Amino acid sequence: MYSFPKKETCVLVFVLMIGTFLYSNPVDLFKEGQKFQSLGDYFSAMEKYTEAVIENPNYGSAWKALAQCSYNLDEYEMCLDYVSSAEKFMRGDPELSNLAAFSYIGLGNLDEAYSLFSTVLELYPNDPSARFGLAELDIAKGRIPSATDFYLDALKRSPENRKALLSLALVYGEMGNYDMAEEYIQKALQYHSQDPQVHFYSAWLQAKEGKLEEAEGRVRAALKIDPEYDEALELLSSLLYYSKRYSEVIPVTDKRITADRNCASAWYLKARALENLGQIEEAYEIYQSALYSLPGDQFIRTSAEMLITNNFTVEDDRRNEYAGYHFDRAKEFSSQHYLSNSIFEYRRALKLDPYDSDIRQAYAELLRTQGYNERYAGQLEFIINNGNPSVKVKDAYESYSSLLKRSLSASWGIDSVLLDKAHLSIGLYFLPGSLNGIHPDGEKLTTLFLSESMMHEGTCRIYAPDTPVNSFSEAFRDGRNNGVDYFGLVEFAESENSVKITVTLYVTRTGKIAGKFEVYRTGTDRFYSAVMRLTDSILKALPKRGVVLARSGKNVVVDLGRWDGVAVDSKFNVLGKNSVYVADEGLDFNFNEKNIKGTVTLTDLGEDISQGVFSRTGFYDTLETGDYVIPVQNEEAETGTQTGISAENQASASSLLDLLRDIAF
Repeated sequence: MYSFPKKETCVLVFVLMIGTFLYSNPVDLFKEGQKFQSLGDYFSAMEKYTEAVIENPNYGSAWKALAQCSYNLDEYEMCLDYVSSAEKFMRGDPELSNLAAFSYIGLGNLDEAYSLFSTVLELYPNDPSARFGLAELDIAKGRIPSATDFYLDALKRSPENRKALLSLALVYGEMGNYDMAEEYIQKALQYHSQDPQVHFYSAWLQAKEGKLEEAEGRVRAALKIDPEYDEALELLSSLLYYSKRYSEVIPVTDKRITADRNCASAWYLKARALENLGQIEEAYEIYQSALYSLPGDQFIRTSAEMLITNNFTVEDDRRNEYAGYHFDRAKEFSSQHYLSNSIFEYRRALKLDPYDSDIRQAYAELLRTQGYNERYAGQLEFIINNGNPSVKVKDAYESYSSLLKRSLSASWGIDSVLLDKAHLSIGLYFLPGSLNGIHPDGEKLTTLFLSESMMHEGTCRIYAPDTPVNSFSEAFRDGRNNGVDYFGLVEFAESENSVKITVTLYVTRTGKIAGKFEVYRTGTDRFYSAVMRLTDSILKALPKRGVVLARSGKNVVVDLGRWDGVAVDSKFNVLGKNSVYVADEGLDFNFNEKNIKGTVTLTDLGEDISQGVFSRTGFYDTLETGDYVIPVQNEEAETGTQTGISAENQASASSLLDLLRDIAF
């Protein structure tokens, strides 16, 4: 989504409110504010309006203008506050009610918005803003096609209505009806040829359709009218990036950064362009500058970390700074008992700096507090073998090594650290991305980040090439060539404040669907949170399979333990390796019941292995080490489907609403 850069508007207004101003005529101040507002300079406009209400606290029009500027800056709560102030002097003004209703949509309070719009239409049946508001409500609820009725109704009353024409073009474009979208864009260009926003949305729709040259021509037309139009500059830089004209991207992003040092998308794209030009050190410096201004931007940070791990040696000191960021987050999550988040952050930190003893020791301690003493000792052993261990680490390792001599692993002579428990494999692929995203290469970044997260569990082998596939059939063919059990297509969509990631898994042997996983997240931690959720959902949904490691009489050991979520009395079928394979579709295994050698019922659990009693089927005992064990009853696979509005509709609605809100009345 392309929008005006957001500032710390709350701080700005509070500073202005307590400032000392020389006496000025409030009407003159209001007129100056109107000039700034008409140019889209909402900050300067708010300065003048604030001065006006300080001179005359009863100036309703100035309070109303402050509400309008706040709304245009996406400061919905502030807008509601200013509406409340304005209504004291402009009671019954439908524009104020509409502003409040639109703000409620932005805050997610759809019922309150509907009530206000309906009240306005009862009093003013032809009010266009209220009708546009009802259209946005339909979109917010995922009913995108029905929104067209409200815009068409507005055009009947005013055929040249700019907002209605642009809104219809965007809605039809979202539905994939590009012919209708182009029809309404052309009408908007006919009536509003000198409006840069009309040219911008024309370019945006051409980009969405994949017409790069046409989109570039139209966005340059917008910039010819308004050279400082940031949204148009953002789209132009993306078009140049996807056209692989990386050197041309940099001056455009530099212009945006000069205008706004906190312009995250410009920093991100400049660094990506430098990477593609092979200027790794320069790209690293840009990431550093970006994160200095925007330390919490997870897309920039993830992209920077991938550059570091792909290009810098493990001994490079620059890894430590990035690892330290995740270390601090891990400790914070741990103190709040968010254990899964903490583990995720520790693993990110160790991916960046595997030899940092402090990080590894803290991670080991977290494992110990959760009862995983073998894994705790394994982390301490790594420190001893690869670093400069303290006396405390050595003593702890000696103590726990002695304690673990009585463990299930020790009694069977099995070193669980050396176990290969990845009995399934997945190939993750991504298609060429949409040009309309805030983060070009977002599909690639997401796919590689997700693959790293899934590999950490060690229960599944992940193959994830860093180049896109052009079709389902190409992914299908590559998955078969690489011998993976499943292949997945990763889709990525985003708006200014949300992300949606979809992974559709297919059975590589047949090409039939195995499962679909969707995650939609908002908020500052949305990217990490979405990847964590997907990792957990996919790995839990995969059919569980283990291997017989050893046997003594009726007692057998399998490589599934507490870490894998098994429990005492869990029962597993035993089958030869050539007798079981992934099902033709869905997430399950196929086998002939005649090939079942018997069952294993677990009696004693270790961290990564378990002991059970084998009961044969038939007269002969044919169990061998290396045989597979699969649960007698598989748990129902998690599909990732959400209740209410689907994740797909939520993401589409959020992105489309961002665009519609930028169209001024």
